[in-house]
Parts: sequence; C-alpha cells; structure tokens
Amino acid sequence: MRARRPSSPTSLLLFPDKYREAFAALGTTLEDQGVQLARVGPAAYRCFFETPFADGRRSLDLLNEPDAMAAQLEGVEAGAGEGYSRFLKMARRHLDMGVPYFIDREFEELASARGLRDLLPFLPNLNVLDLLGQHDWRLKQFFRDQRLRAMFTFQDLYVGLSPYSAPAVFGLLAGTELTDGVWYPLGGFAAVRDGLRRAAEACGARVQAGAEVAGIATDAAGGRVTGVTLADGGSVPADYVVCNRDLPAGYALLDPSSSSSPGSSSSSGGAGGTDAAAAAAAAAAAAASPAAAAYGRQQHDRLGRLKYSAGVIAFNWSLSRRIDDLTHHSVFLSSDWERARVSRARAGPPASRTAAAAAAPHSRAAAASGACCRCRRGCWPLDAS
Repeated sequence: MRARRPSSPTSLLLFPDKYREAFAALGTTLEDQGVQLARVGPAAYRCFFETPFADGRRSLDLLNEPDAMAAQLEGVEAGAGEGYSRFLKMARRHLDMGVPYFIDREFEELASARGLRDLLPFLPNLNVLDLLGQHDWRLKQFFRDQRLRAMFTFQDLYVGLSPYSAPAVFGLLAGTELTDGVWYPLGGFAAVRDGLRRAAEACGARVQAGAEVAGIATDAAGGRVTGVTLADGGSVPADYVVCNRDLPAGYALLDPSSSSSPGSSSSSGGAGGTDAAAAAAAAAAAAASPAAAAYGRQQHDRLGRLKYSAGVIAFNWSLSRRIDDLTHHSVFLSSDWERARVSRARAGPPASRTAAAAAAPHSRAAAASGACCRCRRGCWPLDAS
C-alpha cells in the first residue's frame, strides 16, 4: 500500500469585516491574536460545465478583478461583459443594504418604525423585483446563457435553496464573494476560534468547554432567561443565552421533558451516568417555567414540520494522482439545472458518480455528477484541495 499525503480542504471565509469587527469589540485585532487572512486568488472558484461553450471551453473562473471577469464572460456571450458590470452593481447594492439593515438587525427591530425609516434612503434605487423576484429569472436581464446564470446563483445552495425558489436578494452572497473576496484563514478556522478565545479571556471571559447543556432556565413567568442547566447537574447563571443549535432543537431546551433535549438521553455509562442524567433532568425541570416549556414545545413541533435541506454534503477522497484542472474550490454545474432539480426531486437521490468526476473533471460524467447532489438542488459545489 503506497503512502498518500493528506491534504485538508481549503476553508472558505466570507464577510472578513465581520470578523474584524468582532475582534475590535474585544479591544484587539485579528493580527494581534495571530490570525492571518489570505485572499484566495486570482479566482474564488472554478466552475465546470457539462456542455462546452462555442469556443470549446468547459470551465470559467470567478475572477476577483472585475475587468478580467467581464472580458472572460464577453468571450463566451456577446454582451455578458456589460451585463456582469450591471449585475455586480446590483449585487453590491443588495450587500450594502442587506447586511446592516437585515442581517445585523434583530427581528423585533426590523418590524419597528426605525427599521423602516432606515430603509428610506435606499428606496429610490431599489426595484422590488430585484429583491423578491425569482433569482434565476432576475438574472436573465444580465445573462442569456443559463450556464452563466448558474455560475452566479449556485450560492443559493449555501442556505438550502435553489435559484428557482430563492429571492433575488440572495445575490448578496455572490456580491460578497466577488467584491469583498473569498478568504482563507492560515491554519484553518481553528486559528480564528483560538484567537477569539484568547481575546475573550483577556477581557475576563471564562470558557468552559466540554459542558453539555441540558436546558435553558427562565424566570417564573417564562419571559426572561436566567441561565442554563448542565447535564452533570450543575448550572450557569446568565443574563443572555446564545444558542447555536438548529432552531427546533434550541427551542426544545426550554422544555427539559422533551426527548430532543440532550439531558434526556445523556449517559456516561453505568449507574453513575444514569444518576448524572437523572440529576440533570431534575435540575432542569426545577429551573423550567411551565409557560416557557409550553412555548418551547409549541415552537419545536411547529418548526419540526417544516421542510429542511442540507447545506453541504462533504466527501473526502483519496486520489492516486494530481488533477491539475481542479483548483482550491471547484464547482460542477449540470447542463440543465432546472430540469435536473425537478427530476431529482421526483426520482429521489441517484447513485453517486464521484469516481468519474475525480478521474476526468472535463468529462460529461464529471459534470453530470454536479446534478447528482443528494440535496436535490441540481448543483454540487465540490471542494478540491
């Protein structure tokens, strides 16, 4: 058996300014905490297509430099270069509006009069269809070729949608990649995590890792959180609780009797583990408000009935040779994204053809594997380091 050199997948870091803002809020910088970001270039991705363009090329790069990107597109579709310039302006407008006035806002503030007033300066330059119209349909004003539209809408997959169901405002995802750039944290995201921990601890924060949360405690009325209860029976008081679980499972923590709560099934083995789980369940139940528990059950059940989609499916491949055509990030797109999406949704997940994609990334089988994504969205972003 021959030895293989392992190669870790390249990490994608978007919205670098948000990371800088987080470290600045802790009185430091990324660099001071030993975190180095490198912009991926000269292209963020390489997109492979099942059907070649008229000049024979089967791949296009998402280039960082706008003029070079426009020239590349103009080479495969007359007028696409100018269309790209208009598209980029729209995507940047969505990004400039969407981040501060939607992504950074709490839900309650979005519905307030202040939230509406903040949007007034944008209204003269906004087309409602450019925000809420079907994403693929809106991109037809920039690109006639479906392959080019797919190249700028596959980012919808990041949030489990397709260009045929996502609103056009999701163009802000392409906007940040093409204007702010795609970045790589040297050392991977572990370097970002460790730097953030160091910065937080320098401000007096105490990090307690390996502590399983059994429930979220509230006051008697169930209107305010008071902390969390742990699976070992302990508790941590808090004025705020940030929960990063999937939303239905997060609401389940308000109801310690829920089977979805980790404390209900936690065990470290033997009688000791059972006793600890029972103690944790009792502590969580004692700290629970009946009103909060009922609300948690209601939200858990309501959200649990919704349709969910995988954000990403990861494969780790061991290859015996180098494939020069693949870049740090390669995306394979089918020739008929809409037809592939519909047929996969009806027929169910097809057999994988990953071996063909690895062996010959320019072949029809390789490109077709882009339509074999088990998330049934007709596209498969493939990390190839």
